[in-house]
Amino acid sequence: GTLGTLRSLGDLLMVDWTGMASVVSVKNDQITKCASKRFLIPGDTVKAACDLNFTSGDNAGKEVTKGSFGTLMSSTEDELVVKWARREMGNCSVERADIVKCRSQDFLIIGDVVKAVSDLT
Repeated sequence: GTLGTLRSLGDLLMVDWTGMASVVSVKNDQITKCASKRFLIPGDTVKAACDLNFTSGDNAGKEVTKGSFGTLMSSTEDELVVKWARREMGNCSVERADIVKCRSQDFLIIGDVVKAVSDLT
């Protein structure tokens, strides 16, 4: 089914469907909540599934190595756009098979709560 983002709750739910220009009202039994690992949305942290080569690069070159982290900037049926972390390559178009969505446990961001796993003295 088509993916959408829930915008409001009530007797009728308001959903902003991907690729549609307006928000649409639906009944609760017309939708189901998706598991977050099943979809990609802008803002998701992703990593390169393989070494990737681009036509333009930065001071580090034109290659993004497997496992490199990035942020999904946009996602349509035809194109995924990723901005790679710690790179100055700008937005890069990738294929779906080129990236893997990261779980929140796969990376650290400012504000994460952490714990020591060994003696720090």
